Amino acid sequence: MRPLAILLLGFALRAAIIVSNPIIWGGDTIMRLFDRHTLVKAHQLPLLQVFISGISMISMDPALVRYMVAALGAVAGLGFYWVVADLFGEEWAFPGALLFVTHPYVLAVSTVPFQEILMLACLTFAFHFLYTQRWLMASLCLAAACLTRYEAWAACPVFASAYILRQDRSFIGIVKAALLFGWMPVAWILACHGLTPAGHFVINRSISIWRFQRYVYLGWITVKFTQIPVLLLAGAGAWRLYRDRSSIGWRLWAQIAFVTLFTITVLFSAHGVPPDPERYVTSREAHLLIYFILLVAALGLVQLPRWGPAMVGLGVVLGIGGAFLVRARFNFRA
Repeated sequence: MRPLAILLLGFALRAAIIVSNPIIWGGDTIMRLFDRHTLVKAHQLPLLQVFISGISMISMDPALVRYMVAALGAVAGLGFYWVVADLFGEEWAFPGALLFVTHPYVLAVSTVPFQEILMLACLTFAFHFLYTQRWLMASLCLAAACLTRYEAWAACPVFASAYILRQDRSFIGIVKAALLFGWMPVAWILACHGLTPAGHFVINRSISIWRFQRYVYLGWITVKFTQIPVLLLAGAGAWRLYRDRSSIGWRLWAQIAFVTLFTITVLFSAHGVPPDPERYVTSREAHLLIYFILLVAALGLVQLPRWGPAMVGLGVVLGIGGAFLVRARFNFRA
């Protein structure tokens, strides 16, 4: 019943925001809704647009697309529940997932058709299947993530390495790992004759020192929009990892490796944003950092079992209230 509760709560909160905030904001979202059946748009990967095109066969009502995205957000919460259960045990999965589904930034942004929540849904399920060694399902979910945003591609070498180390270290095992977890990026590159369709780009090979400010910016976004109780729990979890390195099993190392590779790719992103594209990227890049902070916060629950319930309860209340405030702020900007 707990996974079902997470699923229903994740959808209900997003539905409440959609009903109370009918304005759709964001340049990418408007572009997706304006031209619904062109699946590949510039450098953007196509999976979310496939969902939008499919749901638009039923109705062109923009609200239907928003409820579809809300459903994807609910599924992402379910995937996070299973990842926490895999990492730290079933006891901590429910409170950890509560913090995920009520995170104000993730919750607010996933009420309009941005790609990040679909990427998180696919990635969490991919990690769950990786941890349970259901390799084919992990391959399919990771492939789906690789069709949402390029950031997900950073997980491919992590999954391949996990397969080799946990399943088969022979030459045949290396080949199988490459096929299982590299086939989608390779297929996309072959289809586009490059990382993107002709005339578009996603990476710069040369960078300036100013790009390191992107880390400061994304760190600020992560801290700014994360509830104080969650940050305290994450601090407790990080302290445990620092004091006891033996508590970092291969499953958690996979998460650390993925987030590390992602942060490296941020420097090479060719799509900076105003006022200074060298120093700034879209704030939505912080989704993966927020995801990792929430995982470490779940470990903090293990570290602080007495204070955990109160901190989760306060985090949930602040998160829900914060999501409505964040959404109202985006409405004002729109």
